[in-house]
Amino acid sequence: MPSWRIHTKWESIILGYSLLRVDEFIDFPKEHLDKFLVREAVMFCGGDFRSVKYYEEAMSKHDAWRESRCVFYYYISKKYGERGLAVAILHAILDLLAMNITPFGIADIATFHRIVDGFFDSISNLNFIGTSILSLKEKIKAYIVNIVKDIVTEKKLFRHLVKIRPENIEEIIVYYHPAVWSLDDSNIRNGIIMYYKRKYGEDYDVNVDLWMESYKRKSEEFQRIKILLEAISSLGIKVRYINILDVPSSEAEKIRTKTWEIAMMTKVSTKYSRKHGVVEVYNGVLELADGYLMIVKYKDGSEMFYPHYIKRSGMPERIKVSAEDFLTMVFENIRSHNSGNHNT
Repeated sequence: MPSWRIHTKWESIILGYSLLRVDEFIDFPKEHLDKFLVREAVMFCGGDFRSVKYYEEAMSKHDAWRESRCVFYYYISKKYGERGLAVAILHAILDLLAMNITPFGIADIATFHRIVDGFFDSISNLNFIGTSILSLKEKIKAYIVNIVKDIVTEKKLFRHLVKIRPENIEEIIVYYHPAVWSLDDSNIRNGIIMYYKRKYGEDYDVNVDLWMESYKRKSEEFQRIKILLEAISSLGIKVRYINILDVPSSEAEKIRTKTWEIAMMTKVSTKYSRKHGVVEVYNGVLELADGYLMIVKYKDGSEMFYPHYIKRSGMPERIKVSAEDFLTMVFENIRSHNSGNHNT
């Protein structure tokens, strides 16, 4: 996890002040824990006397925000005020960002942005957290690249943070389900039939109506991605589309393995739910949970796949990072770069 030096540095930059005593409480709470305040927090957050003991123990552990959520943030707000609450939230976010850094590589900046979005989504329903705290989200996101660089440098880990710019991208490969290529109902229906007959055999009776709504939603997302990819291609980046029905069974297994390897390097997840993966293989046929898989290859040899999902303790929901998230950030960086050149 980041040192207190990094925590207090970014507190000062983003908040305009630092409160080391809050960072100290988060990392070493046992010596400072007010059990009476824990009980008040439990009652406020809808717990009962039976759960007080659990939270007294949870709140006495390092990084109690992971398990205690409402109780933790209420406790901080009462003990240290709104300024302390802002520090605690920033502390938790920096810890979450650090979780996506390994000795071998790091998730790209789109993933870090979605981590921050997901974190603020998870606390936005706590009625004692006001708009001034929630408004910190965009300010934190504006500094993410530099925050991550600080953590990487301090830990002497993999030193290169891919900044999403077209000149860093070697190639984009897009595997797609035939039912998502077009929004036309007949094409979606035909794609569903072709896919399930390949998967289960020509004699399989495909219940198209069972799948139509699901694939319509997936197709809508994929059309937005195709528009962005067309613009990316116009910048000279190679984009390849591959229908999953054209992928040999031996290659299908290699693609699934590749997502595992990338996930291990970057600490993202190959799972889109507790049980099911982003990429599976059945009877030699690729199964894509979201109807597509996009693999971005960078010129430094690193890779990232989309969509990928993030599940971290302290964040109750699994977060999706889509190809649309990534491609949108590419264009945001282009606009920022061009604006900077214009100003100079």
